[in-house]
Amino acid sequence: MLMLLYNLRFGWWNTALSPAAPKAKTRANEENLAIVCEHIKRLLFTYSIDFLALCEVSDYDMANIEKKFPEENIKWLSLADAVGRSRFDIGVAYNHSRVSIEHKDRLIEKQQGNYIKAAQHVKLTNLDDGEEVNIFLCHWPSRLLDENREKRREAAKIVSHSAKKLMENGEHVIVMGDFNSNPYHDEMNVTLKATRCHETVKKYHDELFYNPFWRSMIPKRTYHYTNSEEPFRSGTIKGKPNNDSMWNSFDQIIVSGSFLQNKDWHLHENQTRPIEYQELLNHFDDKNCFIDHLPVVCEIQRA
Repeated sequence: MLMLLYNLRFGWWNTALSPAAPKAKTRANEENLAIVCEHIKRLLFTYSIDFLALCEVSDYDMANIEKKFPEENIKWLSLADAVGRSRFDIGVAYNHSRVSIEHKDRLIEKQQGNYIKAAQHVKLTNLDDGEEVNIFLCHWPSRLLDENREKRREAAKIVSHSAKKLMENGEHVIVMGDFNSNPYHDEMNVTLKATRCHETVKKYHDELFYNPFWRSMIPKRTYHYTNSEEPFRSGTIKGKPNNDSMWNSFDQIIVSGSFLQNKDWHLHENQTRPIEYQELLNHFDDKNCFIDHLPVVCEIQRA
């Protein structure tokens, strides 16, 4: 008997257009907006992403991107809200024929004059069956400054506290973002409780997240002398070598344990990964191009 499956796809991409830092300059000129829109079109229509979160965008960027997409089934939501001297730098595109979106809350905490921008919380409703998913959209502080280590940990605590209430109430939760942290860093693995162990998450499904992006840290290619000159890509961003690696998986989508239970909706892990196609890699590898993150996608399925 053939089982018909229904799926939803969630995507995240740090576009690098307009960073939120007060001193950062926008890169959103006509040429760069055209490049970003080219890839957004690919993500929405070729990769069939139903909910696409964009990072390092401004209200101006979102308005100009929207103009490039007259399709009636795509709607846009800017979440680039001001916070102190900075702002959230997130926007959303979504397939209005499949899902609806409601902005629920901004997760912010002020500590000694500094704002912790933990997440933007939106609720997605699948129009086919009314199922709801709470989505936390995160862009945590850079690893370039040591002082940001505590800010990332505090952001993880804030998201964890809000998400746990929902999970204990039996609700679905997805957390996605550019965390500026690898899956093994404490703010992800310990504070946010996003683990790589399926069995542990299944047992404590209302407490833990499953993080499928542990897998992205390992290159698909294995080393042999015949391919020693080829690139060994892994993760979503390449930078200067640090203590452990040149490649990092800072962009991740993690799911609550409810998607690993014997219920209607399940994580489809084979379709959850960084996105790589040649045109995007050409921009990514071009030292003169501003693009420095690969998008990521996560799929859930209903039997």
